[in-house]
Amino acid sequence: MSNDWKEQIPNFDQYSYYAGVSTAFAEVVGAGVKKLALSHPYSADELDVMLEPSKQIASDYGVIIMVEEDLLVTPLFPANIAKGKYVIFFAQNAEVLNQYRALKDRRERANSSSNPNREMRELAREFGKLLSYSDTSIQAMLDH
Repeated sequence: MSNDWKEQIPNFDQYSYYAGVSTAFAEVVGAGVKKLALSHPYSADELDVMLEPSKQIASDYGVIIMVEEDLLVTPLFPANIAKGKYVIFFAQNAEVLNQYRALKDRRERANSSSNPNREMRELAREFGKLLSYSDTSIQAMLDH
């Protein structure tokens, strides 16, 4: 989130912004546009504020949530994007969360594979697909 918004928008409220983003993500997941969406990375204090509203938002759109304390690190996102932070997942169903967990399990084994870099890029592609990103977007993120 750009800090410029705080200067440009009178009475800007960060938590209202977070709630709006979470609502939009829950709506697109609930509508079937995305299988999985991620909240902003939250500090523990921010999570304390946002967890209950996120549960309500998820219920309103018929999706499920999961709090992730250790976001899967792949070349898709900067390695430190959620380090020491929490991310709320908005998912279509439990199977989507199970697919994410399977990617994390594979990540644990990636370093011992014969080609860990190739395995990490494949994990990144699959994570991107789980987030319903296009192949073009995934490739652009990996090339960045």
